[in-house]
Amino acid sequence: MLIELTKKQTKFHQYLLPTEDLDRDFSKMNKEKHWVWNFWSKERVVERLSKFFESEQIAYRTLVENCFSDVSEHMSFYSMGPVRFHIGLETDEKTLGGINYIWEPVESITDAKPLIENKEKEHWDYESFVAEEAKLDKALRRLNRKLINGTLRSSSVLMDYIIDDQKLRKDVYKQVLRDLEYVLGKLN
Repeated sequence: MLIELTKKQTKFHQYLLPTEDLDRDFSKMNKEKHWVWNFWSKERVVERLSKFFESEQIAYRTLVENCFSDVSEHMSFYSMGPVRFHIGLETDEKTLGGINYIWEPVESITDAKPLIENKEKEHWDYESFVAEEAKLDKALRRLNRKLINGTLRSSSVLMDYIIDDQKLRKDVYKQVLRDLEYVLGKLN
């Protein structure tokens, strides 16, 4: 696969995730409280999240297409996608708390740029989940796809996306493993 990417003259630096952009001058910081996100502007956090979710999907789809093409139509995330993530960035005046996201299927990977907006912490209820699942099912049917063992929404602490530069790789491999286990059964 690396040979194929090299033949395509892939510019690997374009896939690097953005890093912190604020000064690490500890003398200017509150001595009692300093958080990892004190070194990140909200704009850079949005840029990193967007790049993360976009790159995660591209890496996943590339891996599946090159290594598991015979079973790809049975792999849930692959067969339902490509998708666009709608990411809610939960913030207040002091912190960049967490994220929550849902996704929708799109025609092609070029339409899959994540949408990110500031939101208050959401509380999910069963009725809204059922309504979103029905909306998703309708969108999938419109694109001639079906919902297979998928997760509609998720939430996480923001720090995972900021401090762990290996999270992208780990998440891609976890999704491939989940999808393969759905197709083949439990893998040891």
